[in-house]
Amino acid sequence: MPSPVPLSRLRRGSPSTHLEPVGSPDRYLPGSPTPLRHFFIKSGFVCGSPVAAKQVPAELQVGEKIGAGSFGVVYRGVYCGHHVAVKRMHRRQGLSEGDDISKKSFLAELNVKSLQHPNLVTLLAAWMQPHFRYGLCNDGDVEEKSHEGTGILIMELLAGPSLYTRLFSMDTPISDRSCLEVGRGLAAGLSYLHGRGIVHLDVRPANAIMVGSGVKLCDFGCSQRLEPPSHKGRGSPTGAGGGGAYTHRAPELLRGERASASNDIYSLAVTLWQMWALCQPYGPDGSAALYNVVAHGRRPDFPLQWPPFPVGPSLRRLIEACWQADEASRPLACHIEDATVKLLQELAG
Repeated sequence: MPSPVPLSRLRRGSPSTHLEPVGSPDRYLPGSPTPLRHFFIKSGFVCGSPVAAKQVPAELQVGEKIGAGSFGVVYRGVYCGHHVAVKRMHRRQGLSEGDDISKKSFLAELNVKSLQHPNLVTLLAAWMQPHFRYGLCNDGDVEEKSHEGTGILIMELLAGPSLYTRLFSMDTPISDRSCLEVGRGLAAGLSYLHGRGIVHLDVRPANAIMVGSGVKLCDFGCSQRLEPPSHKGRGSPTGAGGGGAYTHRAPELLRGERASASNDIYSLAVTLWQMWALCQPYGPDGSAALYNVVAHGRRPDFPLQWPPFPVGPSLRRLIEACWQADEASRPLACHIEDATVKLLQELAG
C-alpha cells in the first residue's frame, strides 16, 4: 500500500527540533542593509516603506551565538542601543533549492512584522544584507555585482529558556500550574495570530520561550497568511502547507493538504501532551509512526502517571479534542485559552 505521506514533505531542510546554546566571540556584522528589505518599529508604529541605507540607525553589533536551526543562527546583539536577538539566515552555497527555502523562511518571518502581543516574540527590524561577486565585463575589466544575500532579523531578546529546555534539560520539574499557564499563553498567541489571518505551522516546545510564569511563541519561518481569514480563523492560504517538525504536524499537512488555523491547534495539542508526558511523541524514531498517524489516526500515548482529578480528565479531553482527525471539529484557539483558564481555576480549587 503506498504511503499517505508525500516524500516531498520529508525532504532535507525541515526545521530542527530544538535550539542548542553555544558560544561565539564578539564581532560586528559587516555591511549595511539594502533599502529594499528594511523596516523599523518606533512606539508601536511599523514603518514598512523602503528606507534609504543612510537612514538606518547605528551599526549592528553582534555578540555570542545563543541558538541555531536549519535556517539560521541566533546571536545576542545591540541595535540602536538596545539589547536584541539577531537571527542571520543561512545561505547554502551551491544548493539552489536550499537557498530558495531559506529565502521563503525569511519572508515568512516578516508575516509578524506589524504584530505585538504579550505571547509573541516581537520582530523589530529586518533586511536583506547584500553579497558581492565579481565577473569580467566584455571589455575585460573586473565588474562588481551585488545580488540578494543573507536575511537579517532583529527581535526582542528574551532571557528565559525555551520550553523544550525547561522540560528536558532542567533538574526542577515544571509544575502543573506552569504547564497550564504555558498552554494558556500559547493559545492566546495563536488566537491573536489566527484573528489576523496568520498560521504559525510550527508550534512545539522548541519554539516557545519561557518568560517568568508565561511564554512567548517564536520562530515564524514556517508561517503563512490565510486569504481571506474567516470569522472562525479558517481560510484558504496562498500556498500548500507543510512546514514544521513532523512529530507535531497535523495529519492533513502530512498528506500535503493546504494549511489552516486548525493545523496549529493540532500542534498545540501535541505540545500540551508533551508538557506532562515529558518525552518525544512516538518515541526516539517518530518517523516510523507517520504512516499510522495519517492512515490509522494514531496519536501519542497518554502515560499512566497522568495528572490526577480534577485537572487530569478535563485536560485529556481537551487534548483529544484538539488533535482529532476532523480538523473542522477542533476547537478554536480562543476556546482553548478559555478552557485552560478554567483548568487553572479548578487546580486552585
